[in-house]
Amino acid sequence: MSKLANDTRVFKINPEIDVQNVRFKNRFGFILAGHLYLPLNFDSNKQYPAIVISGPFGAVKEQSSGLYAQTLAEKGFVTVAFDQSTTGESSGSVRNVASPDIFVEDFSAAVDFIGLQKFIDRENRCYWYLWFG
Repeated sequence: MSKLANDTRVFKINPEIDVQNVRFKNRFGFILAGHLYLPLNFDSNKQYPAIVISGPFGAVKEQSSGLYAQTLAEKGFVTVAFDQSTTGESSGSVRNVASPDIFVEDFSAAVDFIGLQKFIDRENRCYWYLWFG
């Protein structure tokens, strides 16, 4: 994780929501790029419910999925908005390929990533998947 730099989000940004750049790998070996949105008054010693979000084919995390992630962070969720494989900042040498099997794996990798964070409530398994397609 690293602090979000060179912010290119296209929606009104809430400066009270901390956003981190994150990277994680899926089982196909693609490196997925995401933004981790932390709730208001985030305390790394507490545990939070988590949500992973990605947009429809061709959309990137700086668009609607990022806006939803920010809004959910305002409501107390830790949220990851990510670019699917071959899209945006995520890897993949053939760009903008529609591949349902890879996209399903992308969501699985995002859930694995967020579930490994110590501030996520893994006992309640509060994961939601949002896909706008």
